[in-house]
Amino acid sequence: MVALSNANPGLRIRLKYNDKVLCEIHAGEISAEIDIGRSSSCAWRVPSEDPLISSRHAVLSRQGRIVVLQDKGSKNGTWFKGKRIEERKLKAGDRFTLGHCVLTVESENAEAVVKAVAELEVLTGNQRHERKSIQADRLNIGAAPDSDLLLTDDLVSRNHAVLIRKGEDSYWLKAFNTTNGTKVNDVPLRADQERLLKNGDRIAVAHVELIFRDGSDIRDHGHALRRLVVMVVCAAVAIALYFSWQLIRGPAAAEVHRAQAFKESGDFAQARLQLDGALSRRGYQDVQINADLLRSQLSKCEASSMQWQTIQTNLQKQDWTNAASQLGTLLAMYNDNDAWGWKNGPKVRESAWQTKVWLDAYLGAGHPEALSSAALKDCGQRLAKTIKELESQSDLQALRTAVMERQKKLNQISKNYLGLDHALQQLGQPTLPSANVLQSSVAEIEQNATTSVGPVRQKAEDILPLVRQLASSYEQLLLAIKTAQGMRFTEVQALKPNLPQPEECMIDGNLFEFRRNLENSWANFKNELPVVTRLTETLADRLGSPEAESAELLYWRNGEALQKVFQCDSLAGRFPKRTRTEPQGEYDKALCVEWFYAYVDGRNDEIPDAPFESRLGATLQTMKAAKALVKFFSGSDDKRYWQDGRIKQWVDAARRLLQLRDNIASEMRQRAQRVSGREALIAGGIAWSLMDTPDKDFRKSLAGQVANLHKSVLSLNYQRDSADSTERIELRKKILNLGLPGDPVVNQMWVESNSSGIGAGNQ
Repeated sequence: MVALSNANPGLRIRLKYNDKVLCEIHAGEISAEIDIGRSSSCAWRVPSEDPLISSRHAVLSRQGRIVVLQDKGSKNGTWFKGKRIEERKLKAGDRFTLGHCVLTVESENAEAVVKAVAELEVLTGNQRHERKSIQADRLNIGAAPDSDLLLTDDLVSRNHAVLIRKGEDSYWLKAFNTTNGTKVNDVPLRADQERLLKNGDRIAVAHVELIFRDGSDIRDHGHALRRLVVMVVCAAVAIALYFSWQLIRGPAAAEVHRAQAFKESGDFAQARLQLDGALSRRGYQDVQINADLLRSQLSKCEASSMQWQTIQTNLQKQDWTNAASQLGTLLAMYNDNDAWGWKNGPKVRESAWQTKVWLDAYLGAGHPEALSSAALKDCGQRLAKTIKELESQSDLQALRTAVMERQKKLNQISKNYLGLDHALQQLGQPTLPSANVLQSSVAEIEQNATTSVGPVRQKAEDILPLVRQLASSYEQLLLAIKTAQGMRFTEVQALKPNLPQPEECMIDGNLFEFRRNLENSWANFKNELPVVTRLTETLADRLGSPEAESAELLYWRNGEALQKVFQCDSLAGRFPKRTRTEPQGEYDKALCVEWFYAYVDGRNDEIPDAPFESRLGATLQTMKAAKALVKFFSGSDDKRYWQDGRIKQWVDAARRLLQLRDNIASEMRQRAQRVSGREALIAGGIAWSLMDTPDKDFRKSLAGQVANLHKSVLSLNYQRDSADSTERIELRKKILNLGLPGDPVVNQMWVESNSSGIGAGNQ
């Protein structure tokens, strides 16, 4: 409870909401208790838009010459100077916070001075014009529900920043380590950096703009009647001047249109000035979304243009390495059309791509002595093409000269690759050569052993027996692979390679590498065989045969079943026990009440074990088996020998399942975008669980929907606190029709509906 001191007939008490005076009274006029709250029975009733005010929040009463403010057990409390109070005597200059309302106590003496109170005002977004007075020594800013200043923008982190009061009039802003950062007057703050704030400083929390006011512009109220008349006259004049000024200046839409034109012409500075000017124009709220989008596009255009200028400087300096690196960064960071939506933007983008190709060709041939014969040939072709294309580029002739010099060196080294060396290099590649390459290499070595002279012939004669034995071992490996492809695993055990000893192959590094690759390939084949068996059997246990369809996946296209799922039919039955072994309705059967809510909520570190395997759980297990099989055979040429026969049929079946899963995930995501409420949340949760590649933005949006739905349910539940029995039943119906099974409030209503003997679906 709250109390303020030394109240005498000279005190004026006001209740404000968003700086608008709701109620006002002279201390001497208080003859009975004055109730303050949201209830219609309260003498001072606050707007229903303030959810933090209780039905009967506080009471004003007079005790002789003293006026007392008393908290009536409100849920969110009555606050004075950052502390929650129960009762306090009123005195001039006091300021109390009740939810989003402020109760002020002022002296009617014309010379009285009202103590200044600092505050933050939201300038952009869906909370525009919302104000938060700074009563305590710390004010937490973020998207967490318990934040002192709660910002609902998706780009704001849960704990984004904190405003700290040091002493009486010193306010400091401290930034935390967040994804989208914090700025003061467009200057970024580093993580844990503190900055002293001045009156009028503009703060950017992610993309939400705030303004800080230290309260120094608060003035004494003076004589009530005289000041009231002056204020009314001044306000009328100001309003008239404002609307006249707005009519003269024109609508915000025109400013945004001009900003778009300046942006497209490449005048980014003028475009930004036009956008800033639109903030104070009439009708800005109607074009705010377009203005914010244009501002984002403008930032990208400015950044891409500036980085292109830096690249041009490095090209002039012939710093090819840095220029190529910066081009890669530029094209990776600004790969959408928004960053190039200005006069020469598309041409610059095309030029950047082409220049990157030329630089990559030049730098890729930087060490020709380390390249294989095939790589040298490829580099030579790219350099020849680059030289021809650069012929018409007058500003890149220095690069063309450098490419030509590199081509000469490459051609000289290429001539050194002859006959035997080429054949041996083909065998000594990091991976085994194909059967055709092996046959060609053996033929070339045999030819050198019979037709060449000198050291080349001698070396060919020495290595030919080893090459033939290695080729025979290679054929034995191919036979083993072919047998395994037909899933005749018993026959594979009898096949073994006949490799020469390692020391025999040390006569040439390429032969030694070829023998080692053969040995490793055989070992890998033996190691992979049980893995392939396990993966195929796991999928077979859930699918039956490669030609079968997945019942779990086809369920998600069963319109009749899905209709019950989206209607949350389980709420019409008994509240499910955690010990149940059978599902409670189609929703529970498909998703499992506890498991799905914990999954989409995403705030728990661990998802609770389900009491039974739901349809979604079974689908995920089947997809897990299919994905594991496909993943095993993807991304590596070493496993290409498995891609045939019966095993290939299983791999193809797994890919077919994954494609069907992707289609269903896409359908669910589209449905989530078409509908709203918990149906959109359920469809989105199913889509998210089936997605192969996580979409962080979609997941963040899903979490936001869960939070918003929970807030709506909580709001209805708060209304039940002050509702009569009939209204409580109606509100319970609304909660069960609105909320998601598994939500604590929905579960509470579900249990109540069971206890009342009225089914949730029939209330």
